[in-house]
Amino acid sequence: MIAADSVVRRFENSAVSAKELVEEILDCGQKFVPRIQKEMVRGKKLSDTAAGPYVEDGIVWLQKKHQGDEKVLLEEVQRVKEEHNRSMQETLDTDRQRRNKKMAESEEEQRQLRMTNSEALQLRIRKLMAS
Repeated sequence: MIAADSVVRRFENSAVSAKELVEEILDCGQKFVPRIQKEMVRGKKLSDTAAGPYVEDGIVWLQKKHQGDEKVLLEEVQRVKEEHNRSMQETLDTDRQRRNKKMAESEEEQRQLRMTNSEALQLRIRKLMAS
């Protein structure tokens, strides 16, 4: 390997060592462009790229987790209401509103990920012109 100009490095089983190895690999003088980036530049929607189904699966999993969390939270809100614990009820209501806002943001991000680059650009332009 050394005779063929290969570089040998030791991994010390630490975060610092891992970071150093990755930095050296990325700094090897060759430009690295991820496949997903190439596909999206060519006009593919995220869902149509090779990585798209994995991203979609992750989003669906998070949505299902959110729905389960929401169910548990609603049960807790009901229990607290029955106990007439006003302070806890307000805390849970605030938490529920925060979670719903995050879910709405996640759904909007998912919608945007399904757009082509030109559709996303048009949306950004409309938002900029509106502000």
